[in-house]
Amino acid sequence: YCAVPGHARFSVTLSLNTTFLKGARGGVLIATGTLDGVDGRAASTTGEVRDGDGVLCATGQATFLYAPGSERKEGVPIAQRPFKITTGR
Repeated sequence: YCAVPGHARFSVTLSLNTTFLKGARGGVLIATGTLDGVDGRAASTTGEVRDGDGVLCATGQATFLYAPGSERKEGVPIAQRPFKITTGR
């Protein structure tokens, strides 16, 4: 998230772990995520998914590496993104 218009915060995924605990059978799913900490340019996060009854269906942890400048709340101008975004085609 970046509140500055025309700016963004870029990162790459260093690690991603997901644990599926219960299958969801449709209906409402609620996902929440938390930024647990930032050490330099590395950000640690956790998240969970619950069904409409509040039953925990999945948990996850991830570590991201901010691109230079993106660790700042104001981010960087979108035109100066640090890597090329491709579609894989």
